[in-house]
Amino acid sequence: MASAEIQAKIINKKAFYHCYSLKNFVIPEGVTTIGDNVFERCGSLESINIPASVTELGKDSFRSCTKVKVTVASGTSITASDLSKAGLSSSQYTFE
Repeated sequence: MASAEIQAKIINKKAFYHCYSLKNFVIPEGVTTIGDNVFERCGSLESINIPASVTELGKDSFRSCTKVKVTVASGTSITASDLSKAGLSSSQYTFE
């Protein structure tokens, strides 16, 4: 699976855990929660945009995703601290 797109409000815990072939993921506006460990060990994951509708980012959501670059939409309540708890280093994310 090179890319995926969903249409739900919550991405449940470990939904894409260890899905190594996942490269890109589209989180549509309207999603409010990204659960714990959702993308953990998705080693090929390169990019994700987090829309302003996301208000909860689970622990270790991006753990062991060393290639990923995350863009966080302006207007979101997600903070740098939330992104750190999700397993991202400061070089892996940007705020629009």
